[in-house]
Amino acid sequence: MTFLPSLAVKQDKPSFRILKEEELIVRLDIKEEIGIVTWDDKPRLSVAGVQDKLNVFIDAQGNIGFGDGPLCSTHIVKFEKRNCPNLVLNEFFCMKLSSVIGLPTAEVEFRRFGTHPSLVVKRFDRKYIADANKVMRRHVIDGNQALNLPRDYKYERNLGNSRDVQHIRDGASLVKLFEFTNKMSSPIQSKQWLIHWQLFNLMISNYDSHGKNISLFFDKKNTQFTPAYDLVNIALFPQFKQALAMAMGDEFDPNDIHAYQLADFAETCGIEKKLLSRLLIQLANDVIKQLSTGDLIDNLATQPHFTDNDISYFQQLSHNILTKTEYLKTQASQIPSIEV
Repeated sequence: MTFLPSLAVKQDKPSFRILKEEELIVRLDIKEEIGIVTWDDKPRLSVAGVQDKLNVFIDAQGNIGFGDGPLCSTHIVKFEKRNCPNLVLNEFFCMKLSSVIGLPTAEVEFRRFGTHPSLVVKRFDRKYIADANKVMRRHVIDGNQALNLPRDYKYERNLGNSRDVQHIRDGASLVKLFEFTNKMSSPIQSKQWLIHWQLFNLMISNYDSHGKNISLFFDKKNTQFTPAYDLVNIALFPQFKQALAMAMGDEFDPNDIHAYQLADFAETCGIEKKLLSRLLIQLANDVIKQLSTGDLIDNLATQPHFTDNDISYFQQLSHNILTKTEYLKTQASQIPSIEV
């Protein structure tokens, strides 16, 4: 259902307002003061999150702009704020790492508009049909919607981490998500996807993996997890909250995730401990192989839009992830024998 002003007429014909690179750069230069949501005196749909974002349509020639009528957005473009330098590079690297080790991941591209780095994310819930000149939509719900929780409950500690309220855990949680997989089209496959998602988030220190940073394709015949998105190493940003969005068992401190907490996670979420141990070792081996050889960074270094400083940051990020992953792997063999 679409709600329109009383005098408005629904637009049935496709229209595409191209956003020239020069125009976008001018707006990005002053976005901290005036934002980037309104264009041509018309507010464009904004996307929630810490980064500035634009919903855009990208045509077959690569032109970026705003589609109307049947041309809804096909991509989301993310930009950095001044207090979060390298956030785009960070997310790009984590997303690429997830993809190259074989995890279902949203497609991303790195671009610079003038001096402004951006992450162009292809929407997995949209498909452009060139012959009909329209964009088809696939119904998606996020984790909060799947759990019938309001948007403010995206963190397990829905009232915050302060002493007086940290015991209240009514928000989205791994326990609730794993329970929900029993209702999905393929419960076993869905559980394994969710295990991989959580373990990879631990390896890259993505502490902000909350209920709205996980989504599902949802219709009457099929319910399955979408590709992963919003994968960021939070540990490299001390200005962000350094606590897990959803607990591993009873632990919210990311620095206190050891074999016991992993075993607790398995028990509370109904996962066989031997299975968790095996999947952790397999996933860790994939990440370690990719990062220890330097193949991913070597490939990125050949791309002209990355500077020497960018590559240096990738190396710092790679070292951080590699260290965390190697430690988690050392804990895997102990998981099956731990009684919680």
